[in-house]
Amino acid sequence: MKRVANVSTQEEPFNVLDEFTQNRSGPKKKRKMLLFSDLNSSKVGSVSAGTITKVTMINFMAYDNFEVLLGPQISFITGNNGQGKSTILSALTVGLGARAGETDRGSNFKSFIKDDRNKATIIIEICNEGASAYKPEVFGDLIIVERVIIRDGAQKYIVKNAKGKDVSSKKKDLVAMLKYFGIHITNPMAIINQSAAKEFLRSTSPSQLFKYFMQSTQLHDSMAEHMESELEIKKLSQQLVQLKEDLEELKLKEQDAQSLYSKYQDSEKIQQNLQLLIIKRAWCIVQTRENAIKSHTERIERNTAAKDQAAQKIEENNDKTLKLDEMKDTFNKKALEIKKDLDKLDVSIQKHKSALPEYSKKVSELKADIKSTNQEKRQYEEKCVSIKESIDEETQQQALRNGRSFEDWSRRKTDKEQQVAALGKQLTTTEQEYKNLKDSKESSFYDYQDKSSSLRSELRQLEQMRISMSQSSANVHDLYHGNLKALLASIEKDTRFHNKPIGPLGFYITLKPEYKQWAVLLETMLDQSLNSFIVQDYHDQQLLSSMLRKYRITNMNVLKRKHEKFEYGHHKPIGNFETVQNFLEISSEAVEYILVDMNRIHQTLLIESPQDALDAISSRPAHVTRIWSLYNRKSGSACELRNGTLATDPIRYKFNSGRISNGGPDTQDGLKQVASDIANVEARIHRLNSEYKEQNATIQRQLKELETNSSKLKLKIQSLNAEIEDITDNLNDDSSTGKVEALQQELKHYETQVNIKLAELADFQSSLEEAERNLKEKKSIYNDALQQKNEKTKQLSDVENHLVEMETQQDLCRKNNVQQKEYIAKRERKIEDIRTKIEEYEIKLRSEMETAVSFNVPREEVTLEADETVETIESELEANEEELVRIQNIHGKTYEEVLSNLKEAQEEYSNALSNIEKIVNLRDSLVSGLAERVEHLSQIKETIAQDVNVSFKQAMRIKSHYGKVKIDFNKQELHLSFSKTLDGEPKSVSTASGGEKGFAQIAFLLAIWKHMDCKIRAMDEFEVFMDDVSKNLTIKMILDRISNEYHRQTVFISPLKVDDVPELEDASVRILRVGK
Repeated sequence: MKRVANVSTQEEPFNVLDEFTQNRSGPKKKRKMLLFSDLNSSKVGSVSAGTITKVTMINFMAYDNFEVLLGPQISFITGNNGQGKSTILSALTVGLGARAGETDRGSNFKSFIKDDRNKATIIIEICNEGASAYKPEVFGDLIIVERVIIRDGAQKYIVKNAKGKDVSSKKKDLVAMLKYFGIHITNPMAIINQSAAKEFLRSTSPSQLFKYFMQSTQLHDSMAEHMESELEIKKLSQQLVQLKEDLEELKLKEQDAQSLYSKYQDSEKIQQNLQLLIIKRAWCIVQTRENAIKSHTERIERNTAAKDQAAQKIEENNDKTLKLDEMKDTFNKKALEIKKDLDKLDVSIQKHKSALPEYSKKVSELKADIKSTNQEKRQYEEKCVSIKESIDEETQQQALRNGRSFEDWSRRKTDKEQQVAALGKQLTTTEQEYKNLKDSKESSFYDYQDKSSSLRSELRQLEQMRISMSQSSANVHDLYHGNLKALLASIEKDTRFHNKPIGPLGFYITLKPEYKQWAVLLETMLDQSLNSFIVQDYHDQQLLSSMLRKYRITNMNVLKRKHEKFEYGHHKPIGNFETVQNFLEISSEAVEYILVDMNRIHQTLLIESPQDALDAISSRPAHVTRIWSLYNRKSGSACELRNGTLATDPIRYKFNSGRISNGGPDTQDGLKQVASDIANVEARIHRLNSEYKEQNATIQRQLKELETNSSKLKLKIQSLNAEIEDITDNLNDDSSTGKVEALQQELKHYETQVNIKLAELADFQSSLEEAERNLKEKKSIYNDALQQKNEKTKQLSDVENHLVEMETQQDLCRKNNVQQKEYIAKRERKIEDIRTKIEEYEIKLRSEMETAVSFNVPREEVTLEADETVETIESELEANEEELVRIQNIHGKTYEEVLSNLKEAQEEYSNALSNIEKIVNLRDSLVSGLAERVEHLSQIKETIAQDVNVSFKQAMRIKSHYGKVKIDFNKQELHLSFSKTLDGEPKSVSTASGGEKGFAQIAFLLAIWKHMDCKIRAMDEFEVFMDDVSKNLTIKMILDRISNEYHRQTVFISPLKVDDVPELEDASVRILRVGK
């Protein structure tokens, strides 16, 4: 779905993200109809030919599919920082042909393509209505310019007509159309990007202001042409003096040659023979040259066939790469599914893990109940023992009275009962030991599972690290690019740089050893900066960009920034916080300031726990931009406050290349260390398995021994209880008194209580067994989930290894393609050399053919024998010439020399006369034209200077100030000043406050814009150094100065709201708000 930036001229401006989102709802046709009705409304103003009406961005930078409808006259684009306002300006310039380096958004076109997309498209619609329409019979009332940028480096232009039909794909046709409309995208004062705007608003030096004035009014070009003309006239005058001197010498030479020729007498017969041989030699040379051309043509055919074979290999490699891309998509989807499963498993594991304490608590409570019930049972049993002792005592008395031997029976019974009690204690102790040992076995199993899972995960991570490091070179430069070392050597030798570039920035950054667990996250988040070079001016930026292209380094950026120091200590977080800056060792002060400015490392916190990070950002700490935290080995998270709302985003790690690791990357030592770590982890796994097996075998053996002992004790207790019952029966038979019966009733009551407690114990034991089964079941589910997680983790590792392998295969294909392309280029150069040779031969052949034909003897009449060559003919010629020389020695020169000297002298004299005449005419023409241009240029400079001064004065009056522009063309200086009263002391703008300076600079810009022949002008963050009052006055001034320029478009970009300025209700104004 497309996102459209809406427009409102009188009502509250629409919010782009609120009104048109990726999932728009509502009647789209009605909404779009309203947009165009506004566009054609008389309140907005007529749309003239050359007006840009709409800019569409597809997969461009941060946008998926986004449309912006520009007003025909004045447009304000507002929104918070980071919402994509400047992206619209970049799309406008790039879409109309600007190079990547001419924007401040990237050093190559790939940086404009949205992440994970293969191409970006910019579509710009230009009105083509009215009398000034451009080729209306071809384009109709609308011109559509489409620029496509492909990630592999290819790009194309398509210019379409109103019906969407392709008209041209050549850039020269696009340039011709833009020149016709007066759209100057590359003029630095026409489209002023964010960096240029800040530089312009800060620049108040007279020389810099003069430079801006000359660039805008194009006087710079006129003065340069004037100086070139003066220099050319001077050169021509010097050349005329020399030519006239040479002419006299040439005239004397021609007279001497004519005199000698008239005295010469021919040797008729030999001359005729020589002439015939010369004709024969000429046709022989033609034939030899034709044979050579034929041979070279055959060589071209052979090289072309070899080139076609290489192209076929490239096509095969491309097909293989495409198939690998499809396979990678499949594996990436599979990896995504596994990650989703892992997330679900993490939730399940956490759920069951959190439930385990509850089940453990229930088991503990039941054990406590059993213990309490056992205590009550023992109390009842003790009571029973006491009553039994009373019964025994009473029975003994009765036995004594009856004369019976009761003492033996009682002593025997007591002994048996003591044996039973002792054995019962042993049994209880044995059963408790068995239970404790069994719990210990389960606990050791879970510990073993956790430790084993952790060690195997660590082993897989080390294996991946070894693979990644093995694929890198042993050289630190190869971590960035294979050609980086050669590039740096070339930079060091090149003397054209104004200031040597700094970079890559990763060379100057090292992670402190105690924070090594943050290496992958920080390398992921600082990736673009680590691969960047920093230069200080546009010249060095262009030079370094060309060198990167030469060495085919496409993954590095060139950023243009002045090495300026600034105070940022008062913007650091207050409190006990750890920032990214604290974690890094930065060896260059310039790099540190760049990272502070670009990446806000002094305001980005690092908190290990995601929950702690959320708690910290929720408290809204001062001067904290965002917080990064660790989640697991494969991802982290970033949280920040966006417009008052807490936002959390995932951070997907890349492989750790070692660019930011502790101590700097040393791949060979790193591989040895990783191999050592792998061996260490494998030894720990082996040791853990051995210890667990040994411990498990010992526990199992102890459990078996305890089971055997428990069974023996139960049998002994059972036997002793049977003996006690027999003894009790014998004792009861001898006692029948009422007191004994009462005691026996009481005993029965307490024995009943004991049985009740036994029943309760049985219930508790049953509940305990059920609770333990539930706990065991939950632990089993938990362990199963852990096992599944381990399996899924291994699957994910396998998938990622496959992806790495496929990427390696693609790299091989790409490298092979590079080799094949080099081979093709070599063959093409070879073919080109041969063609050049053929062209040289053909040129020579034409000359030789002309020479042969000039003798007026047809080729058919010249007979060349099979054994005749140019050499044999020249040998015969030489013999005749020697004879002619012998005859003509008396004249001192040969006939040919005399004739040649005469012709040469006549030709030189004629050419000299002709050259003098041409140079005189050219000099006179230049002198005449220069005088007119000097006078005209002087008038233009004075007129423009006066107009700019008047425009600046009128603009400054909006703030009740009296402004003045003073231009000194000789010193090349422009001075801006103002006073608060008409007769007040003028004050230089350079000494004014931020708001006044910004207002004056914008007033100056509007004054020079008035004389700029440009259809569209734009400025990013025009109010960057202004307060609200200055901003509102500046907007008022802007509307006052350019609202009557009906056939020009002006775009201003601001992060601040401008709809509170009443003057913006003007019909010429359109407000576009991006973001919330």
